[in-house]
Amino acid sequence: MPQKDLLGLRKKEQQHQQQARQVEQAKAEVQQTTNAVKAVVDQLDDPALQEELKKLDGLAQAGQPQELKREAIKALGDLSERLRQMQGDARIDAASMMQQMLQRLRGSTDPFSQQLRMALAKGDLAQAANLLGQLQKDLAAGKLSDQQRKDLAEQLQQLAKELQRLAQNRRELEQELEKLGLDKKLAQMNEQQLRQALQQQGLKPEQIEQLMQKMAACQMAAGKCSGLAQALAACGAGSGELSADELSEAMEQLDALEAMRQQALLLQAGLDRIAGCIGQLGGGLGAQGPFREGEIEGAGAGTGGPGIGFGPRDSDTEGQTGTKATRTRNQAGEGPVIASWYFKDTQVKGEARRDFTEVVQAGRANAAEAISENQIPRKYEDAVKKYFGQLEQRGKQP
Repeated sequence: MPQKDLLGLRKKEQQHQQQARQVEQAKAEVQQTTNAVKAVVDQLDDPALQEELKKLDGLAQAGQPQELKREAIKALGDLSERLRQMQGDARIDAASMMQQMLQRLRGSTDPFSQQLRMALAKGDLAQAANLLGQLQKDLAAGKLSDQQRKDLAEQLQQLAKELQRLAQNRRELEQELEKLGLDKKLAQMNEQQLRQALQQQGLKPEQIEQLMQKMAACQMAAGKCSGLAQALAACGAGSGELSADELSEAMEQLDALEAMRQQALLLQAGLDRIAGCIGQLGGGLGAQGPFREGEIEGAGAGTGGPGIGFGPRDSDTEGQTGTKATRTRNQAGEGPVIASWYFKDTQVKGEARRDFTEVVQAGRANAAEAISENQIPRKYEDAVKKYFGQLEQRGKQP
């Protein structure tokens, strides 16, 4: 016999059950997102952040689904603001500026020095510390000759000179000044002089504070770079030969720089994770989301189930409109190369395959860039052009 729900009791029971399922689902979503955030933020090991994390505990205890998500979004927003305040610390900017400084390191013909410079330029400070650590072990085991120890000492001292030169360059602060249309020579002023000059330029107080913070970060990065340079310069400075104990200070400097860089990365990772979690919880709270059944709370007495929201659809995976990643496997044949990429890396011995003219053109471009960046004085510009012009003429000869 067909069953009739004349009094609507069964419908109300179904609604209550559906509402209970939605509450449990909301609790699970909140718990899942907050746990993901905690996993990242816990690594920062900051007492103030621990207090913010406590606000996330107990969010999924009671309440309606929408209210649960709103409270979670509010708590995540507060935590995000706290992370942004930490991200504005001069130490974090200093880590970024330090990386920009190291990217301007020049290469070397010595294998060990080249590997160390490559690691520094890539920002892989842990790898740089490992290279020094392995060298320290070889020195302690007596695996290197006197001449090798002398050569390595010279390489590290040469690297120290370049790092000291980078520390004295305020290029990063100059770029910030140029973005605002200001003279980059202001970067050579001290803190008080720069503040007065910026006030005379009519900048807003928040712009001035932002630039002063950049200046503080630049000074901090320069100090870190200079500290590493001094530690490397001390290697072999007395006897002229490298010893194992002399590398300890440089390794400690690299470890401190790596910790500062890791904190900057963790802060950004925390902000990205929070933004993703807020977007996930915000689906259905006024934001456009994919197809899903509407909320049962607040439903009217009319017939029919909850409404279905209109939002972006998932792509068709049946082959009608979906995309498919494909790759054609082929072999290179005769004919000209239509595209190529060059990148900085360790040199590998082998047969030279680039034409002489291409090498000259690449050298000319690198020289022009060095002149524009004041790495080569302007007074030598004509001599450099003449040099590469002569090389190009020779390349046309048989």
